[in-house]
Amino acid sequence: MAKDVKKEKKVKQLSNKTRNAETKIKELEGAVKMMQMVFQQVMGGYKQIGNELDGLRHMVTDLQYRFVAIVEQLGVNSEDLDDLVSIKKVADFTGAANDQDVKEGLVPAEVITENSVVRITSTTADPKEAIFRARLKVFEPLLPGLKEKWLGCKVGDKVDCDINGIMHNIEFLDIKAKPAEEKKEEVPAATVN
Repeated sequence: MAKDVKKEKKVKQLSNKTRNAETKIKELEGAVKMMQMVFQQVMGGYKQIGNELDGLRHMVTDLQYRFVAIVEQLGVNSEDLDDLVSIKKVADFTGAANDQDVKEGLVPAEVITENSVVRITSTTADPKEAIFRARLKVFEPLLPGLKEKWLGCKVGDKVDCDINGIMHNIEFLDIKAKPAEEKKEEVPAATVN
């Protein structure tokens, strides 16, 4: 009889362990199904992005063919066209930068200070890596060592800077800053005797 009680206890323990294992297996199955659904949603998103990128690639290819056809039809020299494109880019950049300067209340400044906003261009060994134009706030985090090299520079100055392993010869095209606040002289109040 003691053996029967022990066997019954063991059977009960095994039964409980089996139920616990079955519950955990069901929970794992549910988790796996959830992961599969999430994975399918992610893959569907990637497929949609892929389709959109394909559409953009086809659009760019079409524009390239149209561009070549127009250039050939008009007989335009590609160097002249490059010059016209650069002029248009500079005009667009300058207009947008000027608008932003006005919006931020900036005025021309003589030298670069901690509070300056600068417009730059750069040249590099590989022209494809050069900075065409950029508008930067000097006080925002720049690459280490840049701010120190830039402080005190004037429009037209050039500074060599290593940016992400590429040596740039940066030229300062414009310097702007907030206008200095005028100090108001305090006039002592009149005293009455």
